[in-house]
Amino acid sequence: MDLYGRLLGNVLYPGWERVRGRDPHTVGRMLERTQHATAAELADLQSGYLQRLVRHAHRNTAYYRGQWDAAGVRPEDIRDVRDLARLPLLEKAQARASDVERLADAPPYPVVVKHTSGSTGAPLTVRYNAESRIW
Repeated sequence: MDLYGRLLGNVLYPGWERVRGRDPHTVGRMLERTQHATAAELADLQSGYLQRLVRHAHRNTAYYRGQWDAAGVRPEDIRDVRDLARLPLLEKAQARASDVERLADAPPYPVVVKHTSGSTGAPLTVRYNAESRIW
C-alpha cells in the first residue's frame, strides 16, 4: 500500500471518526477476529449477541417488557435466531405509537434520530446508538 493509503487508513480516517465520537477500529478488530470463524462459531457469537440484546430490551424498555410478558415469552426463551418467531411482531402503526415507550432507560442510549419520508402516509422515527453508526 502506498504512503497515502496507509496515512488515510491508519491516521486520517480513524482520527476523523474519533473526533465524531466513533472508534472504527473496535468493529474492525472484531471483524478481523471472526472473518475465518466456522459457521458454528459464528452461530454461537450471533446467539450470544441476540441473548444480550433480548435481556437488555426486556429489562430496560417498557414496551418490549409488556409485549413479551403478555405473550408469555421470557428473555431466557430466546436462545438463537430460530426463537425469534416466538416474539410478537412490531407492526409499523405500533412502532409509530410506541416510539417513546420503546426507548431504553439504560445505556446504550440512542444518539441519532432519523425520520422516514412518510411515503405510506405517516413518517416513522428511527433511533440508534453510536455503535450502530459505525456499522
